[in-house]
Amino acid sequence: VVRISILGSGDSGDVETVVELPGTVPDGVAFDTDGNLYISCYRPDRIYRLSPTGNLDVLAEDYEGTLIAAPTNIVFCGPELGTLISANLGRWHLTRY
Repeated sequence: VVRISILGSGDSGDVETVVELPGTVPDGVAFDTDGNLYISCYRPDRIYRLSPTGNLDVLAEDYEGTLIAAPTNIVFCGPELGTLISANLGRWHLTRY
């Protein structure tokens, strides 16, 4: 996952690697209200949480690929933005965390 700065002119600036996830296929990202970055990977079937200080942990994992089934895009919703939803390519459904 990389971050690209936007210059005052509107042009793209430097590219910075935020986190490396070898052997994964990241698809969707979302921030929570605390600044944590959530990264959904449809292979392996996993959702990561990256803290503002750089700590990476696995929020959800589906070893068999049958429950969260290839999570793609993710979003926070609800009155306090406290509910994480993922769209799942493998079973064409939504999962709430």
